[in-house]
Amino acid sequence: MEVEVCKAELDFDGVKAIDECERPFVRVNAFNRTLFTYYGVPQVNELLPFLEALEAVKEGRARLEEDELELAKRVKGEAKLFVTPTCPYCPNYADLLYNVAIANENFYLEVYDVTVYEEMIEKYTVRSTPKLVFNGKVVPTLSRLMALKAMVQMSKT
Repeated sequence: MEVEVCKAELDFDGVKAIDECERPFVRVNAFNRTLFTYYGVPQVNELLPFLEALEAVKEGRARLEEDELELAKRVKGEAKLFVTPTCPYCPNYADLLYNVAIANENFYLEVYDVTVYEEMIEKYTVRSTPKLVFNGKVVPTLSRLMALKAMVQMSKT
């Protein structure tokens, strides 16, 4: 596993500092691909699911329930999850999507802290968080299973 960081301080093995960027981000690479990128610095409510995702990457397995894993393997495409550090509902979806990225080589995740990347609010009409956009379409965040089922239906063929 390689973790690339820019303008963020993460102190653990495998961190590679990148000096040339305007705002902070953390990119996680493993299994010969980029799994996910967090635009901002995971903190407050977003820190625990991020650290748990790093542990899952080190273990080499996704931490999903059996029904979630079955659906996760069928998802194809790119997701953007818009969060804020104090959102109480965002960590649940961040956790789910980090693990989909770990389980599925056909899935890539970008998480945006909209308090840092404010231009994303207008670009993606973010009125509340979490907001999930998959392959350019908004996914309802009513439950983890519903979100996964919707992403399977929206997957690129």
